[in-house]
Amino acid sequence: MTTQPGQIIEAHPDGDTTSIDLRMVVAPRDGRFHPAPPEVVTTEGEIVRAGDVIGHVIRSDDQEPVRAFCSGFLMGLLAEHDDLVRAGQPLAWIHPVES
Repeated sequence: MTTQPGQIIEAHPDGDTTSIDLRMVVAPRDGRFHPAPPEVVTTEGEIVRAGDVIGHVIRSDDQEPVRAFCSGFLMGLLAEHDDLVRAGQPLAWIHPVES
């Protein structure tokens, strides 16, 4: 976009109209988050498949897997190793792709 000196650029009243389809993977229960090791889960920006384990939430001696519920690009983890998390807390975000 090129502007001329003195040209006024008006913003859209609803803000930016760009939309990005992102899905949040949430903690299945309260506990401590342990991401899957790098050789199991892909690095950020790589493809994960629906059902892939991206980590575990551990409470006492019991652990529950955190699974990608759709296929797409793993855009990032929102919790770090051993973070205390609550059920429903976002742990990762995925940009879905058609499978």
